[in-house]
Amino acid sequence: MHNGEQLLVDGGLLNNLPANVMCADTDGEVICVDLRRTFVPSKGFGLLPPIVTPPGLLRRLLTGTDNALPPLQETLLRAFDLAASTANLRELPRVAAIIEPDVSKIGVLNFKQIDAALEAGRMAARAALQAQPDLVR
Repeated sequence: MHNGEQLLVDGGLLNNLPANVMCADTDGEVICVDLRRTFVPSKGFGLLPPIVTPPGLLRRLLTGTDNALPPLQETLLRAFDLAASTANLRELPRVAAIIEPDVSKIGVLNFKQIDAALEAGRMAARAALQAQPDLVR
């Protein structure tokens, strides 16, 4: 988004989980919802069937392999993840809880799975509350 001569971007590109910023504020404890994930590369489009040799030959000439490469959008999103803050949340002061929903089977851009993502968040929040009942006052 342009703001005069500035280009404003989502802060998640630089610090996807700004717990360190929240911990610097003295207003209270911080509860983190960590959606950062362990990287599991996609299978791309898999190997081409043997009867489809021209694209396989072309892929081999361009990439040096018959294996499909991950989609460009996945590569870019992974690059942003690597560039973002990788602070160990458990080492930050005033982090009262870390909620880590299991969204490993939901693609970052798979908006059709929003209900599954929300349910994963609810389940993780319930588990965190059961493990730390003192979070509710």
